[in-house]
Formats: sequence, C-alpha cells, structure tokens
Amino acid sequence: MTQPVFETTATALREKSKLQRHFRRFDVFFYLICTVVTIDTIGAVASNGAQGFTWLIFLGVLFFLPYALSVAELGSAFPQEGGPYVWSRLAFGRPLAAINSVIYWISNPIWIGGSLTIVSFAAIEEFFGPVGGAGKYVYAVAFIWFTIVTAIVSLRYGKWVPTLGAWARGAVLTFFVVSVAIFAARHGVHGFGGHAFLPTYAVFIAVVPVLFFNYVGFELPNAAGDEMKDAQRDVPFTVLRSAAGAVLLYGVPILAILLVLPTKAVTGIGGFLQEFLYGYSVVADLRRALTRPPANVRRLACLTCPGPRTWSSSGAARPALSWRPA
Repeated sequence: MTQPVFETTATALREKSKLQRHFRRFDVFFYLICTVVTIDTIGAVASNGAQGFTWLIFLGVLFFLPYALSVAELGSAFPQEGGPYVWSRLAFGRPLAAINSVIYWISNPIWIGGSLTIVSFAAIEEFFGPVGGAGKYVYAVAFIWFTIVTAIVSLRYGKWVPTLGAWARGAVLTFFVVSVAIFAARHGVHGFGGHAFLPTYAVFIAVVPVLFFNYVGFELPNAAGDEMKDAQRDVPFTVLRSAAGAVLLYGVPILAILLVLPTKAVTGIGGFLQEFLYGYSVVADLRRALTRPPANVRRLACLTCPGPRTWSSSGAARPALSWRPA
C-alpha cells in the first residue's frame, strides 16, 4: 500500500530515524484497555442509577462503535508517528493541527493531578490507613512524576506500565463482579423496574460527559505509529477487540453495582472503591485480607488507580518530538 507523502522537516526526519519498532499487537491491545477503561469514573456513572447503564449502552452503539471504526480506518491508512496530529495536518494544515494537539492534550494535566491522584490516594488510605501531613504531598508529586516519566520513556520499557495496568484492572473488576455475585446469591438483590432505565434529560446532562470521557482514547497508540510492528494490521485488530472489551468492563461492574447497592449510597469520585469494599465484605474482612501477605494482592488493588491512562499525554508529546513545525 502506498503511504501518503506530505511536507516535513529535516528535524522531524532526524528524530524519526531514531525510532524502533517495539510496539506489538499484544502491547497495543492492552495499551488500549488501560487507556479506555478508567475505573475512577465507574462510580460516577453508577451514581445515576439504571439510567447510567442505559446511556452507557446507547453511546456504546451510536458513538463508541463508529468512533472505533473511524480510528481503525485512520490508523491503518495513515500509520505515521504522531497519530491525531498527522491526521489533522493532512486535512487542515500545520497551524490547525498544532492547535488540535494542544486542545486534545490539555485536559490530561488537570485529570492526572486532580481526580486520578485523589482516587489513588483514597485507595492507599483505605487499605493501609490514614496518611497525614507532608506525606500526602510527597505521594501526589511522586505519582504525577511517575506518570510523566512513563509517558516519555522509550516504548521498549514504558509499554509495560499500561500493560500491567490493564491486567490489574481486569483482575480487580473480575474479583469485584465475583464478590457481588456471591453477595447476591446469599442476600439477594434490591433490583429495579424497567421504568428505571427510561432516559431523562437531567441524567443525560449528568452522565453523558463522563461517558464521553470514558469512551475516548483509541487514537493514542497511533501517536507511536512508526514504533508499531505492523500498524496497518494491528490497529484495526486491536481497536475493535478492545472496544468490545471496554463495553463489557464498564457495563458488567456498573450493572453489578446497581443490583447490590442503593443508588443513594454510590458516590462519584470514590464510587468504585466504595463498591469494591461493599461487595467484598460478604466474602471476608477486606482490611485484614488485603493487609496480609501475599503483598502482590495489596499492590494489585492499588495499581487500579495509578494505572489509568498513564500514557495519555503521549498523544501530544510524541507528535511534538517527531513532527516539529518548521
């Protein structure tokens, strides 16, 4: 297949020559799962009751699927390093592509330094006890800088962070759903009528922005397009499969939360952590179980928060390095 040719610079070509193809299909798939599935927003969706599940499925069909198909096409047709920057540049030119990259990336510092750090810290306090004084600030700074370093190191090493994050996410969500099933078998579920799923404008305004945030990120691996083993084959393969996996990883836990816990008991930022504790209580004492060996169980629980989208800044960072304006 003939690759599109467009104007570039000597600096861009020199930077591109340093790239190595370390990004395999296996890596891209788990990268996407880690990018798209964000545990810290599950509680926010579930707090809107059964309507949250309705809008999850509605947007999954009418937004998520077309978006996945579009990215699969763009990523295979234009697999150059830079992803969204390159696509915007081919369509609208360099100035608008640069503006698009800034707008695309700018929410990440707010998100990483805000809700993501808060949820991660809340998990540590819940499982290991209160951390007061300067400890909070030391942890927050270390967490943020770990995220930054992970986004800019070579893919040869950095790709393992989102991969481990995806594994941890899958393991914790599976454990949570199993614990809810055990709870339901012993104590039953409170349930809700079919009318609870009927959409309303008020819940639409509350939950759809969160779902839009959840349902984006498929284009991120293409920021490292020239570092993929075979972008034209791997991008469609991984995008479509990770899309199906993401809907399941969102839908099943949210439905489980709605069946077990009353909507009033679900909070936004810390919602999933609260549900995790609630569902586990029927199996064993959570604090006692997670503060004893093996240590990897404790680490797994905490990785669910540091993991999400640690590479999301690479969507603009890599284009900036490889496709500098003249």
